[in-house]
Amino acid sequence: MKKSILKTLSLGILFTQALSNNVNAQAYSESFENVSTLSSNGFTLLNLASPVGFVPNWYQGNSSEYNAQNGTSSSYIKATSSFAVGYYVDVSGHLMTPTRTISNGDVFSFWTRSDYAGFAERLTVLLSLNGVSSNVADFTQVLLDINPTLADFGFSTTWTQYSVTISGLAAPTNGRFSLNYRSVYCEECINYGIGIGIDNMSYTPVNCAGLSINQTTIPPATVGTPYSPILTQTGGFGAVVYSVTSGTLPNGVSIDTNGVFNGTPSNFGTFNFTVTVTDANGCNSSTNYTVMAVCPSNPTSITSFPELCENHELYTLIEGAPIGGIYTGTGVLGGSFDPSVGSQLITYVYTILGCTYSSTDTIIVQECATITEKENNDLVAFPNPSSGLFKISFKNENLISLNILDIHGQLLETMKNFENDFFMLDLTMYADGIYFIQGNNIIIRLIKQ
Repeated sequence: MKKSILKTLSLGILFTQALSNNVNAQAYSESFENVSTLSSNGFTLLNLASPVGFVPNWYQGNSSEYNAQNGTSSSYIKATSSFAVGYYVDVSGHLMTPTRTISNGDVFSFWTRSDYAGFAERLTVLLSLNGVSSNVADFTQVLLDINPTLADFGFSTTWTQYSVTISGLAAPTNGRFSLNYRSVYCEECINYGIGIGIDNMSYTPVNCAGLSINQTTIPPATVGTPYSPILTQTGGFGAVVYSVTSGTLPNGVSIDTNGVFNGTPSNFGTFNFTVTVTDANGCNSSTNYTVMAVCPSNPTSITSFPELCENHELYTLIEGAPIGGIYTGTGVLGGSFDPSVGSQLITYVYTILGCTYSSTDTIIVQECATITEKENNDLVAFPNPSSGLFKISFKNENLISLNILDIHGQLLETMKNFENDFFMLDLTMYADGIYFIQGNNIIIRLIKQ
């Protein structure tokens, strides 16, 4: 039976290179974001078919056929039986990796899949120990052979990971790997190929396998408080460097190359990021972290409000701390309270570095005795308001006594026998609130707060 499938090839290109910038680095990973730049990064792409078909060489994946194993949808590389053209023509394409010093224990890994089920595809992993050579005759060691008999259903149509571990070398040797795609181009045949995809290739030297960051979690941060946890690693060769490779740290916080966090968080929230440690061989290991930047404990408070009379003038609210917050509640306007609304729950709200705090207290308003102030310069209280000590000065030589009244008009004390033209009135033993001094037809109001 003739199988006919129309394939659309996309040549659109988008690339992110994942190789280390260290020229001596051994480890590499390739996600095939942009196939067109592989040659400049040490890869060799060959099509050995003859005659060459309408697809001359390895090409960029196409999300209209299927998506990449991960990353952007077209970030994989493809080989196809259309490397060739004609009747029953052998297809052979090589994807040769960058040259490395290869040692026992090194791991070479990749993901692959067939384009469609029921086609005969073969992929062989070969090793050359002849340095940078791209001569296919030098790739004599077979490390892995996928579907060696070219069975129609011998190649998975789902992304599958394969890994090989190097062994049997007498000593570390310069060389490279090659993925050799094999199939047959034959539109009139039953047993022929169609194509495969390859994604997420990596090479991990033996020393990289033991590199890891010791800390799997790090402590939460507190807004406004210096943050300085330290990361350490195990298995790195030579000097190691730490960096944030994805995600976001709390605002105001950074990590230096030695793995030390520095700075003071300036906003609260949950922050997810990845830290990567890289050693002198180019080996790297990454750990994902989630850090909560929390608000510090509530710093707000309200000292007791004084009792007020319902006919009292607007009262300026000063009891909230720290300074800089705002008051809210029924009867509150612009930092003042109108006693005519009666007793009310007052809230003090304070915001700093994005964190909002509050405290509440009730201000008591009483139905007070009607006491009308009768002031003149013969009787003066200073300071007023006061925390409890008032200097009372008077000019009337005939002043015999002064009555101290509370907000309800109840007599608290009577002061007599004045030796000077002033005396100190101590109300510290009484609650904050409104008091009155009465004497010789003079009444003045005192505010203790």
